Amino acid sequence: ASFVTLSPKLTEQILRVISRRLCTQRRFASSFAVRAKRSISSVSEVSHQYIIVRMASDNKNATANAAAPILATAPGSISTHPETAQVTLAPLSAQEPAEPQNYVFPRHKLKVCPADKDPVVLLACGSFSPITYLHLRMFEMGADAINGSNSGEFVIGGYLSPVSDAYGKKGLASAHHRVKMCDLATASSSWVTVDTWEPSFKYYKYTVEVMRHFIDNLNKNLKPGEKKVKVKLLCGSDLLDSFNTPGVWAEKDMAEICDYGIVCLERTGSDPSSIVLNHDILYKYRNNIMLVRQWIVNEISSTKIRLALKRNLSIKYLTPDSVVDYIEKEGL
Repeated sequence: ASFVTLSPKLTEQILRVISRRLCTQRRFASSFAVRAKRSISSVSEVSHQYIIVRMASDNKNATANAAAPILATAPGSISTHPETAQVTLAPLSAQEPAEPQNYVFPRHKLKVCPADKDPVVLLACGSFSPITYLHLRMFEMGADAINGSNSGEFVIGGYLSPVSDAYGKKGLASAHHRVKMCDLATASSSWVTVDTWEPSFKYYKYTVEVMRHFIDNLNKNLKPGEKKVKVKLLCGSDLLDSFNTPGVWAEKDMAEICDYGIVCLERTGSDPSSIVLNHDILYKYRNNIMLVRQWIVNEISSTKIRLALKRNLSIKYLTPDSVVDYIEKEGL
């Protein structure tokens, strides 16, 4: 195969494919991609089915030997060549569907935006295993903060986007169950719903990709005079703090997410304003980050609910009754 120098755009595309193929956990995938971005020098496509990657290293044997254990976990046909530090992954097309079958973007709960305001949608990404009252309260507090500010924005909708099963988190219920629980939990809400796009995939979707999906779908076929809908990531300060952990997030993704906008809910023991101050990218986009204080502190977590279930303790009033009933019915 002939090798060509990678353009920055192609490098990004290849890295995303490789990191999805090699990893099941978000943190490891991002970490690998960050390291690979500095070490991959060239790539070629063979018969439109195989991607061959050559690792740039002074010690090619060491590079290939280090990569082999990681590659051994990837699905499909894989071969490594220590003498040339080449890695072959195949096939790609069969494992990367463009869109889930029969998917329809949910628009049924979107509100009408006042003429003098700019429409905003809040997006919460996570495992939601199970969804809790805190997850639901985040939407209400986020909307109150935006609608009550002088930003000139108005929240027209909220979406839960459960992560796919490829996330690989211990104790994670299947995507089917998590989507159903989110659907039950938001049934009484007039503006918050669940989107099934992300959990429909068999591989992990980066948060920035999910945000692009919402931006694209919400702004399709805009009529003349209609304002573009902004999508802001709704999260807790623990996610914001993860921006400081090396290898968890790619800098390019962090910048893009911050450019779209973040609404961050403070959590006990954290100082989100300090997190923003001490992080170069967050500080650069600080005017796009809204920090929301919890006036009524709520520390319910999915982890604590799973522990309670494991210990045969009641979880009533920690999540909606419909979710409690579903967990009991399905033996989750």
